[in-house]
Amino acid sequence: MLQERIKQVFHQRKAIAVGSFVFSFALSLSFVLGIQLKYIGYTWGGIKGKIAIIAVSVILSVIIEPLIYMFTECIEKLKFKKQNLEARGNRVFFISFIGIFVSWVPHYLAFWPAIMSYDFNAQYVSARSGLDAFTTHHPLMHTFLIRQFLLLGDLLGSSEIGMSLFALTQMVILASIMACSCQLIARITVSNKWGFIGATFFAIFPTHPIMSVCMTKDVLFSAFFLLFTLSMIKLSFCDTGKNNSKKIIFCIIAGVLTMLFRNNALYAFVVFSPIYVLLSGKKWIRSLVVSLSIMALSLVLLSGSKVIFKAGSGSEIEKYSVVLQTFARTGLNHGETLSQKEYEIIDYYVPAEVWSSYNPGIADNIKVCVADTFSRWENDKIKLFRDWIYIGLRYPNDYLDAILTLTCGYWSIPDETHTNVWGNGMETGTGLISTFNASSTEKFEFIDEVSYISWLKTLDKKLVNDDVYLKVPVISILFKPAFYCWVLIYVLISSICLKKKKACMVALWPILYLCTLLLGPVVNYRYVYPLLISLPIMCAYFLHDESCGKLVRK
Repeated sequence: MLQERIKQVFHQRKAIAVGSFVFSFALSLSFVLGIQLKYIGYTWGGIKGKIAIIAVSVILSVIIEPLIYMFTECIEKLKFKKQNLEARGNRVFFISFIGIFVSWVPHYLAFWPAIMSYDFNAQYVSARSGLDAFTTHHPLMHTFLIRQFLLLGDLLGSSEIGMSLFALTQMVILASIMACSCQLIARITVSNKWGFIGATFFAIFPTHPIMSVCMTKDVLFSAFFLLFTLSMIKLSFCDTGKNNSKKIIFCIIAGVLTMLFRNNALYAFVVFSPIYVLLSGKKWIRSLVVSLSIMALSLVLLSGSKVIFKAGSGSEIEKYSVVLQTFARTGLNHGETLSQKEYEIIDYYVPAEVWSSYNPGIADNIKVCVADTFSRWENDKIKLFRDWIYIGLRYPNDYLDAILTLTCGYWSIPDETHTNVWGNGMETGTGLISTFNASSTEKFEFIDEVSYISWLKTLDKKLVNDDVYLKVPVISILFKPAFYCWVLIYVLISSICLKKKKACMVALWPILYLCTLLLGPVVNYRYVYPLLISLPIMCAYFLHDESCGKLVRK
């Protein structure tokens, strides 16, 4: 028995050491690349440059690895081992919901009727123009909701009332799902205390109340993303012995809602679903039914809503953001030394006259410039792929740097470009979170903002528009998307090394969603918001000792 225990401890420590080194190396590599991009604008090129980058990263990882190892061992000692985890009642849910919602109300009054930024302008025009003006460039269901609340506002006297009711409804939905997360955390940790700590994070972390009143589609998507994550945990790992059919239906509904509010989620789920089935063990048939149902219903509803709303097809150019950025950077850096064939290939996709519009941190500049020529090559994907590979093999470092600079906000903790890619400042309402009013159009009325707590609005805007948090050491890291992405990666790597297949599944879902963001046009805080609000439940489940059995309701 003692010999077996020693062998088990040895293997566990070996697994922790391997996982700690893998994570340390990845983190070190991101730090080296991020520093180079920040201070010199490119990474060291050529084979020698890449070897030097790897060498420096290995040296840093050797320094960091012992710290990660000790941290992981401490985490393992904190894990919750009680086998029959007692179900926490509704007390945690209701107290959490009230605490979260009430703490958000002052910010709701400060930004009354709502923060109408980002893509609100285009959706507002579509919503006011009627169903025929809808396009699939934005989630049809979200645009439809905007229209319904605007019509409700018209009945009640003003568009401001309609938007304020939409913001209030969104707050209720988001706070309710966060409270469900807190309740499940209490069950997993067998302690109401941890549930209330989660509620405190949702209530007072500064970006939560601001995002709760922001009318971007990403807020409701984040809420449904978290709901789907919770439903998968409850369905697969919380064996209550009854009402499983209700849990299956609820999981399918939550999954479909998630897919309807962002296509990225559907792409991620296509990859995730077979892994989800494999990790479900004896319940693989149930997981297969759930996965197929979610994908089938999502596709039917997405296609059906397009027909019902008579929606036009949105431009597909955003899918080619990485391709456009790599072509533009290569053309800009080597325009005078390109061969005739290389020049013609790049110029075909990104005309030479727009190479100077290249912005490393955002693809929108190039996207706008090639909008008129996009139609001539979008349908010939084989030629596009062949040409893209051809140029990439000749200028690999330009391709790599183009991709890294476009995505660095997701993986480089020192990066700050994601906060000012559109500029920043209280006057413009841009920064970490955009707060500008985008309801102004030539055709429809301006939706006025009336702040009932002006000093709080000023304080919020200083935080997310002037980005004052960047001046506070350590604390500033908590506002960076890369920090939350690395926490997720740590949970995934540690789960794999410690053979926690269930915790691995929970972490894999958001990481696959993160992978879709790496192909996007820009790094934005609102894009990673689903990951931010999902982290508490993922970390709590990671600490659960899977060898102790399932969560059982008494």
